[in-house]
Amino acid sequence: MIAWLEKFGLPFADYICDTTEHLDSAIKAGKSVLFEAQLGALRDIDFGICPYTSSSATIAAYAPIGADIPSYKLDRVIGIMKAYSTCVGEGPFTAELFDEEAEKLRRAGGEYGAATGRPRRVGVMCLRHVMVFSCRALMR
Repeated sequence: MIAWLEKFGLPFADYICDTTEHLDSAIKAGKSVLFEAQLGALRDIDFGICPYTSSSATIAAYAPIGADIPSYKLDRVIGIMKAYSTCVGEGPFTAELFDEEAEKLRRAGGEYGAATGRPRRVGVMCLRHVMVFSCRALMR
């Protein structure tokens, strides 16, 4: 086991650190810190549609908590979202499209599972459920 760890782990040793200390130092030095997330508010463990939620908080305000620097306040949230909505799996999906209309959007966006190739559920963007951002970027 030690030989395996040395062979595969040592190349990454320079990139392993106490992330709480690292982020805290970066923020105190005035550096920018970027948090990335996926999924939207409807999949949030606290605010989503139970039982069809993720196992984590997807709301932007939780990023510092999840990164173990809970006392820090976000000063800017940039929301990057598709011009339409997608969903994988069961459960409610607001504004879902069906039939030929859905298939056309699915093909245009390449909305198929990366591992399984299964078609994703697609629909129009429901802005009622979009979080508050400092600015938004719309894509695809």
